[in-house]
Amino acid sequence: MKARVEEKEAGWKEWLHRFGLWGDDRDEDANYLRYRQFKGLDLGVIPPEERGRYYRDLLPLERGLVFGDTIGWVDEFKFKFEVQDDRPIRQRPVGYSFEERQWIREYMASQESLGIVRRILPGEPEPRFVVGVVLVKEGQSQQKYRLCANLIQPNTRMEPSAQPLVACAQALDELQGLEYKSALDIKAGYFNIPLEEELQKYAGLVTQDALYVFQRMAFGFALAPGFF
Repeated sequence: MKARVEEKEAGWKEWLHRFGLWGDDRDEDANYLRYRQFKGLDLGVIPPEERGRYYRDLLPLERGLVFGDTIGWVDEFKFKFEVQDDRPIRQRPVGYSFEERQWIREYMASQESLGIVRRILPGEPEPRFVVGVVLVKEGQSQQKYRLCANLIQPNTRMEPSAQPLVACAQALDELQGLEYKSALDIKAGYFNIPLEEELQKYAGLVTQDALYVFQRMAFGFALAPGFF
């Protein structure tokens, strides 16, 4: 398939690679057409004789983006907040066993590959707020871990938000009288929202091995539920 377009949008290749949608067996025009299809922009670029192939071959892939294991990316807005007190926060990394430390290394590597965090290398400007991480054991087998950033102290430095939160009881009350109900869950919902670049210096976290900053809206920010 050839994309019938004269000028390609900036950043389209990065978008395809971000979601693992770049087709190595496709030429550039075909990949750009794929970008236009998945971004929902002007599906009329698909030649009429190839629309059947699109619905047969590409829609299952698009369905995988919606219902699969991919963490998305919101382009329309970014998480923002105001800081009341800019004085540095420096928490020390928590010490863990060799096994736990190795798990944290692998987990942080996966988060970095997804663009959720970025590693701060020696010589780079360090974030103003740096917090430690807490490893929580989950499940009856006690073999599964969950890593949490200790954002209690940074939360005390942020301007409170007036955004209302939806109460669960109120939301359930609004379902009364409905015959059909459905539920939609977003994988790692907060991580789908990017954190404003200039505010990432207030979202640092440190492990025994490395220093990072969040690039997405982190679980644990007091303002995150209302923003979400």
